[in-house]
Amino acid sequence: MRREVRTVQAHSGAAELGPYRHYMQKEIFEQPKAIADTLDSVPGISPSCSATARSACSRESTRC
Repeated sequence: MRREVRTVQAHSGAAELGPYRHYMQKEIFEQPKAIADTLDSVPGISPSCSATARSACSRESTRC
């Protein structure tokens, strides 16, 4: 199987520690954003129906 080569635009700040003491700490704190970014790219998943907003969706009788 041959796959298409894709080039990703990334900035050097993505690999820096920033305010975190360790890379593991950075990874842990960035997980919610990484999951949200992944789910945003999936068709049919509404950001308003995330785990934190699910109860609000059911109360408003909106389809999630």
